[in-house]
Formats: sequence, C-alpha cells, structure tokens
Amino acid sequence: MKIPINKKLVFDNAVLSNFARINKLELLFYLSKELITTKEVIEEVRKGIGKKPTLFRIIELADKNEISIGTLEQIDNIIFMDNLIQERVLGIGEISAMVLAKEINGLFITDDKQASKKAASIGIEIFNKHEFRDTVNFLEILLKNKQITKSDYGEMVGLLAKESFKI
Repeated sequence: MKIPINKKLVFDNAVLSNFARINKLELLFYLSKELITTKEVIEEVRKGIGKKPTLFRIIELADKNEISIGTLEQIDNIIFMDNLIQERVLGIGEISAMVLAKEINGLFITDDKQASKKAASIGIEIFNKHEFRDTVNFLEILLKNKQITKSDYGEMVGLLAKESFKI
C-alpha cells in the first residue's frame, strides 16, 4: 500500500481530525509533502475545537500554509459541487474535498464509507477502493515504512479507540 508520489492528497475532516485527536498530525507529512483540504473542512474543524481542543493543530498548520487550503477554480466543478450539495447525501466538507480532488487530479482521503463510495461512483480517485479506513491504512503504511514502531502503532490504535474511532 504505497501512495503514488505524483498524487496530491486531499483530506476531508475525518483523517485529519483523527490524527490531530491523538496528537500525531505531523505523521501525515511522511505520506505526502503536501496535505490539502478545503475552507469548508477547516470550518468543520473549527466547530469541533470546543469538544476536542487538539483539533486546533489543524488550524495552526493551515494558518502556516503547511496544510494547503485549495479552492475550486473551474466553473464546471463549482456547479458540480453545488449539485452534490443539493443531493443532501454528504456533508459540505466531504463534498468540497471530493470535488477539489477531482479538479486537481488528487486522491480523496476520508474514513467515510458513504463519501468514498460516492467519490468512486463519480470517477474521483480514492485511496483504497476496498477499505474505507484511510486512518488505519495510513497507520499501517507508516508502520510498514518504519516511520512508527509496532508499539507506536498499538498505542495510536488504542488512543483512537478511546476517541470512539471504530477500528
């Protein structure tokens, strides 16, 4: 499971928040030098800071441009995003990240099964077509590439479980 080097990673809220909640957000930079999200995802993160203060790290990295905030530029993608919003099936954060991934030919990164399936059904590339658990997939890649130890992996999985993340 290697991420294609030539693909940009476009994150919805889930994976960024999971890594931030266990204070391991910086590990994502081992997977890609450029982490990208949208202003809609950042707004979702801001709303969650009251309950999970560690999410503020995402805002800090975005403010420093270490996490890029992408915007749609092509009118057909702006219309496409609006049409997806009108379907009321997914949240605006998932939709905005999904459509941005389409526009920049990136990989849409999420833990949301419904968002992954929707993205795949409309031709947007997702990280893993058979599993909808990018947080766990990324931890496994980090372990395989020796960026974390088995002990680190176990500790992080335990912390995620405490945060009500289903492993």
